[in-house]
Amino acid sequence: MPPHEVETLVGKHDIVLATCPSWYHFRLAAQLAKRWGAMFVADYRDPWTVHIGAVSMGGLTNYGSGLAGWLRTWKMRLAERKWPGQAYAITAATGPFLENALRATGVERGLMVHGGFDPMLAPIQYSRNNTFTLVYTGRLYDGQDWSTVLDAIDILHTSMPDLDQVFRLDFLGAVSADTALLERIKDAGRATGVIRFLPRSGRQETLMAQQHADALLNVSMDLNNGWLPVKFLEYLGAGRPIILCVKGNDLTAEVVQRTRTGAITSNAAELAELLTTHLQEWRKGTEWHIDPDRTELNTFNYAYQMRIWTAKLRDWFTEFQQQGPS
Repeated sequence: MPPHEVETLVGKHDIVLATCPSWYHFRLAAQLAKRWGAMFVADYRDPWTVHIGAVSMGGLTNYGSGLAGWLRTWKMRLAERKWPGQAYAITAATGPFLENALRATGVERGLMVHGGFDPMLAPIQYSRNNTFTLVYTGRLYDGQDWSTVLDAIDILHTSMPDLDQVFRLDFLGAVSADTALLERIKDAGRATGVIRFLPRSGRQETLMAQQHADALLNVSMDLNNGWLPVKFLEYLGAGRPIILCVKGNDLTAEVVQRTRTGAITSNAAELAELLTTHLQEWRKGTEWHIDPDRTELNTFNYAYQMRIWTAKLRDWFTEFQQQGPS
């Protein structure tokens, strides 16, 4: 939609805030801000081009190999410098995302504002499942270390003949661009009888499934540590223990440690040992209970983050009015 049609629909405004992807929104926002003499703020929920390794994420940030890939990357870098490069300020979902965006655009002002869980969705009282149920929601990525998870299940399957009677790993709404990965996990499910793929459902149903789980699974990327997935932020509000599978330093591990919301494993043996311990407790009728640091946890609720964001937008707008549009 061209800028004049947007203006016809919504009128003129003092601030233009574009949240991306899609990257076309940055171009439109820059054009509107110039047309109106407005303050343009570019908000990155994902990186556009990669300037620091911590934000790289497989196909989402890779524009191909060879000469064609190089040309696409070059074109994207030019577009990022041209359009969000006109922003008065940048906001981004994580610290590494912000650093990457500032380098890509040359913009000097920035603020990290990650998303968060819905503070209105209070954790429910635990109700025992028929099996110890570990839940993973949403997309699977080719850069995640699923070998660790599948190897841990193999260890459990070998040591517990009745594993399929007491344990379940549920994938809720699982999709992936890597069809081989999905087939590999489905094959493991057929071999062990403990993996289920459940159909995609609405947001409220997904949040309820998280709350009814015995534990929630988050598998980090192999090659980066700059991401805080939306599912992970939802997990924080679910009130259930989070199991992290991480390799090395990772933002999610730092958050779990600060908030005391789960356990961190770095290899298949550690994951199998953790699950064995809590399966034994589950057999006795004992809930896996966490005692979060509420002060730290509340910094990850959506309302708290939006207060930070809006306060900074007001400060920037006051500064912008004093300086005038460039």
